[in-house]
Amino acid sequence: MKKYLTFIASSLLLTVIIIHVALLIGGYRFHAIKTDSMDPDIPKYSFVYVQTFDNKTDFYNNVGRGMDVVYKTESGDYVAHRVVNIDEFNDTIQTQSIREGAALDPKISRTDVVGKVTTVIPVVGFFVIMIQQWYFWVILAIVIAAIFVVRALIKEINKDKPITKKKKAKHKK
Repeated sequence: MKKYLTFIASSLLLTVIIIHVALLIGGYRFHAIKTDSMDPDIPKYSFVYVQTFDNKTDFYNNVGRGMDVVYKTESGDYVAHRVVNIDEFNDTIQTQSIREGAALDPKISRTDVVGKVTTVIPVVGFFVIMIQQWYFWVILAIVIAAIFVVRALIKEINKDKPITKKKKAKHKK
């Protein structure tokens, strides 16, 4: 039973990785949403796939008002907001959070736009955000080290125990 579960889990993981790589090769990127500014359409901690565009024509043919895009801010953060204005003449767009009372964002150059949000997977982004944090790796290293230490201790403790009649029968087979 354990072999089957391991096989199924491994197959699912491999399938997800293959699909993810195929999408990356096909011009898609992914991002994890860290805020609730687009909730309920894109909940906080969602994982989103973003369709990128090779040139200006592709961009303006595929992005319009009311669509959600991801763009890179001057500080290097990635933001997902809704397009409210497109200015092809100046090659800029303007976006806004869908939160009630949200102000318009400053105009963004088309070149700062990563792409259009195509797929939203809630909750999965939390795990992506976690593995990007340094403390996650420290905690993971401590847990792995603790597992090895506990296993070694259990093995050492069991080595010193006398073998019972039931265990002797097992050892003879």
